[in-house]
Amino acid sequence: MDNFAISELSTLPKPRPIYGFTIDRETLEHLSPLHRAAAEVAIQTGKWHLV
Repeated sequence: MDNFAISELSTLPKPRPIYGFTIDRETLEHLSPLHRAAAEVAIQTGKWHLV
């Protein structure tokens, strides 16, 4: 990897959790498997709320 590619990777935005976010069951069911798994963890840890 050249220096330009390395500097591009270091400037990419990092995902930030949205504490207190609410999501409904229908939306949760329509998420991709990867996003659904992440949402379920956020719900279980109390960061998100299922309504």
